[in-house]
Amino acid sequence: MGPAGGALAQPLAGLRWMPVGDSITAKLNGAYQAAVLSATGMTIPIQDARGGRRTSNIFENYSNNPDSGTGLGGVVPNDGSCFANPPANTIPCNEPGPWAPVGNTLAQDLANVDLVTIYLGTNDAGIAGYLGSLQSTPNDGSYYGYLMWAIEGYLHAKPGIRLLWVTPYQNADCGATCPIIVTAIQAVCGVYGVPVLDLYHQSGVTPATYAYYLYGDNIHANSAGQAMLGRRFTSFITQQY
Repeated sequence: MGPAGGALAQPLAGLRWMPVGDSITAKLNGAYQAAVLSATGMTIPIQDARGGRRTSNIFENYSNNPDSGTGLGGVVPNDGSCFANPPANTIPCNEPGPWAPVGNTLAQDLANVDLVTIYLGTNDAGIAGYLGSLQSTPNDGSYYGYLMWAIEGYLHAKPGIRLLWVTPYQNADCGATCPIIVTAIQAVCGVYGVPVLDLYHQSGVTPATYAYYLYGDNIHANSAGQAMLGRRFTSFITQQY
């Protein structure tokens, strides 16, 4: 706890954080990440995020085998080429890194990482046909199975890693499927003891506030949305230490 009247400045100085996610993490040149770093004193040795990523693609940087030693060093080029013709109100994706070295296993990439946040789910809208349940098994082709695979992959690569999951906020991409996605994330993370930041219910982003927090696509966070993410991530991460 900090002294009366405020918290300690940069309470997590020296902690090494790896953000994992989709375009909401890969866009805006790391704006929400920068806010978290400024508030906590953490550093980011590696980031692994790209636009359009689904949970089933979480280990695509390792050719879907995090133990294989085939790390690609960043799946999408760090030059904005994934948006050759950027739609209105978007920013080139996968900025700013830094990316992992080519050829690494996940365990090698995590050697200099203390904390991983997995911020996925927005692109998982098509899960209705392969939802699964808590009786699913890792990577069995179901959504529950992909969630299990993701968690077990990180815990196997580094058993002592602090792993946190962040749900989507309400948005036009996952739409009516968002509550199902959030329920699945909470259920699977509960089995593994992985803390969850529930942005779906706690971010303040709803259809009534899309115009304030999101770009015109009603998916990606604008400057107000990025500031909100910075506050939520900072509070959530700090509570785990």
